[in-house]
Amino acid sequence: MKRNRWYISGQITGLPYAQAWDNFVRAERAVYELGGVPVNPMRFCMPRWSWRRCMTLCIWKLLWCRFVAMQPNWPVSRGARIERRIALWLDKTILYL
Repeated sequence: MKRNRWYISGQITGLPYAQAWDNFVRAERAVYELGGVPVNPMRFCMPRWSWRRCMTLCIWKLLWCRFVAMQPNWPVSRGARIERRIALWLDKTILYL
């Protein structure tokens, strides 16, 4: 059921892993506070995977969400810009955290 699922989008590549993890956990908390069910890429993409492999899985997961939560650093992330473009194209509700 995608009714209340929120895909979390933001920069991962180029950040230290711990910083990216903290950013996504903060976004997850914000989604919980809004009553949503967060879909956090940091929880299902493995650090050793290629960017392409992660993006393929992320896009598939995004398709099953009704909402997208964009972290403030999304403009500097190629992947997050792609996710935003797809979300707009599919008429998903986007929240800019």
